[in-house]
Amino acid sequence: TVDRIGFRKAYTLTSLFQIAIMLALPFTLNSKAAFLAAGMGTTFCLGGSVAMFVTVNPKIFGVKNAAEIYSFLFWALSLASVFGAKLAASLLDSIGWTGVFRVMAGLSFANLGLIALLKRLCNLPMPWEVEDAGK
Repeated sequence: TVDRIGFRKAYTLTSLFQIAIMLALPFTLNSKAAFLAAGMGTTFCLGGSVAMFVTVNPKIFGVKNAAEIYSFLFWALSLASVFGAKLAASLLDSIGWTGVFRVMAGLSFANLGLIALLKRLCNLPMPWEVEDAGK
């Protein structure tokens, strides 16, 4: 799918789906089935993002740098799981579950801004592709 529609569209769809799930989560708290479906949806979004890394990474950073960038992305996912849980726990005390879900929807919405930035960056040459003006 990423190769057919492009990674920006695929990431945008994933982000929009994640936003919808996060905004719907407060309404699923009284239903185990609905909450499970929402949890599965967020897991599918994460899995889809990780699967797209393989295509997007060398396209943006080049094949030569793909391994380093790929390892950084997985390191960032590990950090996000630790600090995201701590952030959610601290927010839970002050704004409750609905507020936490809204913050997570906001962070997912921020992905749309990053995707727009990627569109601009992907049209620029990478630093290693530009000839050094001093030579």
